[in-house]
Amino acid sequence: ALLLSQVSISFAQEQEATQIVIKFLPGVSERTQNRLYERFGVEKVDSILGGKVHVLSVSSQAADTVVKALSKNKLVEFAELDVLHELNALPDDPLIGNQWYLTKIRAPEAWDIATGSEVILESAPDTGIRATHEDLRNNLRMDLSYNAANDSDDSSPVHSHGTATAGMISAEADNSVGIASAQWADSIHHIPVRVTNLSSGSASSSNIAKGVEHAADNGAKVISVSYSGVGGSLRRQAGAYARSLGALFFNSAGNDSGRRDYHGGGNWEEIIAVSSTTSSDTLSSFSSYGPYVDLSAPGSSDYTTSWSSDTSYSYASGTSFSSPLAGSVA
Repeated sequence: ALLLSQVSISFAQEQEATQIVIKFLPGVSERTQNRLYERFGVEKVDSILGGKVHVLSVSSQAADTVVKALSKNKLVEFAELDVLHELNALPDDPLIGNQWYLTKIRAPEAWDIATGSEVILESAPDTGIRATHEDLRNNLRMDLSYNAANDSDDSSPVHSHGTATAGMISAEADNSVGIASAQWADSIHHIPVRVTNLSSGSASSSNIAKGVEHAADNGAKVISVSYSGVGGSLRRQAGAYARSLGALFFNSAGNDSGRRDYHGGGNWEEIIAVSSTTSSDTLSSFSSYGPYVDLSAPGSSDYTTSWSSDTSYSYASGTSFSSPLAGSVA
């Protein structure tokens, strides 16, 4: 028996139209199909996939009702709206193929939804940044540059570490050069903060805290520190200060290759501690872990910006790179 809905729609009375795709079960005659179309006030405008699927035009106001009714008809295999699908968003950075971690964290799927929002200030207090690097220079707020070690504005690099961590959180995306950060809209602004003058890259707890303070005072909403000391009270206070000004404070979990019971085996809400994972979603062999850790993120052989030249990139490993990656997502 031909099951028809009692819904009758005059297509001519509607000003706006949309499309429905429909496939009947085998054996349904063309005459029966046309009677159904007439009953619902739809017009067949195309046939695809060997003629087995029909494209129908229907008033936009009635489309949902018609699809629902057709889907329930026992002669119909399926009926659904012919919806628009947006492009799978991928930035045009030529070296993005080396960034395995972006696929691992499902960034391309996220980019289909959003690539960034309003202007966001962030910072990764570290060993300084090569400010002329092709993938960083357009995102740096040099007017807010700061050196916590001598209270100057000199954030030039004294070690390679800072340029590499900066690339993980703020490499410019979709600019036809280099790599991409997870947050790839051009609204991201990075505050360059250097916390050491030592060529080894080592920094004191107080200078790290001063660097965090400067970033937070100047409006950074995401701050990532890639130094050990996540278990120290001063680091907690730095995190609390950042939080009090509306910032999220990330810190690398450490590269001590084992469990650590920092904070007395508990967790401090002021610090988002990030451990490192591999391309196989396993804990990196070097990564510290324990109840103080909040998140894990790829940190084994991450491809990022290098301080060697304005066009240099290299692989780096450590929770130092997991933390700014998590920050970039934030």
